[in-house]
Amino acid sequence: MNTRVMDVVGFIGQYFSEYEEDSFEQDELNDALVDQGFSTGEIKEAFRWIEEKTLAEGLSKKPMLETQLSPSLRVLSKIEAMRITPEAHGVLIGLHGRGVIDQLIVDEIIDRAMALSGPEVGPRTIRRIAALTVFVRMQNEWREWLQLNTTVLQ
Repeated sequence: MNTRVMDVVGFIGQYFSEYEEDSFEQDELNDALVDQGFSTGEIKEAFRWIEEKTLAEGLSKKPMLETQLSPSLRVLSKIEAMRITPEAHGVLIGLHGRGVIDQLIVDEIIDRAMALSGPEVGPRTIRRIAALTVFVRMQNEWREWLQLNTTVLQ
């Protein structure tokens, strides 16, 4: 993986983590990346890498057989259930059931959702938090990999 592409990935992650609204303009993000000096190819490769790391791994896993025990999932507390809508909780259950996220990430997503201001957290916001959480994890893994490989090469 090209370090310039990983720079694009880092820029995208920073952009999403700082973006306050629920929606964003793809063209605005692309323009910001081009303004930073990244090529169209680097931008496409970065998005492809993000999709592979956040979507492909979990979706490629085989569905569980009915005879297998399903993985446990944390039950929301009363306070959490008052803030996180049943639909949003269903999104978490679905992501966890497909293997996209593990129990630690579920807990982290719930914690981040509870830290938001506002009366309740819906499915769209939960998806956004989940995507950012997975993305940050993948970005941290990439940094660790770079540090290991840089240390080995020196």
